[in-house]
Amino acid sequence: MLIGIVACSQPHSRTLSGAPTAKAAVTRYYRAVAAQHYRLAFSYLAANATGPDGRRLTSPEFVMLALEMDRQEGRVISFSVGVFQSLVVLTIVRKKIGPYHAHLRVSRSGGAWRIIAIDRV
Repeated sequence: MLIGIVACSQPHSRTLSGAPTAKAAVTRYYRAVAAQHYRLAFSYLAANATGPDGRRLTSPEFVMLALEMDRQEGRVISFSVGVFQSLVVLTIVRKKIGPYHAHLRVSRSGGAWRIIAIDRV
């Protein structure tokens, strides 16, 4: 079931109760990645979030992974978000390689959506 699609320039989405949606949480995360604010981006991940290798990500590992992606593939220049229940699929465009997809798993915890797994930055 398609819940929503948003481009990075869209305002934050909220439910009727005022709580941010999964789409809004992931949009904030990728805005931070695109701005190369990696510590801020990491703050949107759940404490036990896993990375591409399935292991728990630490802040230094996340920053190194993001910097390596920037070095190899270029900075993120745009992205769009599609939310399908707890799976978020992003189309990301990097300067050196063009568009690709990333898949994020999200979970609601304490009234907030948190990213629990990423396969790419």
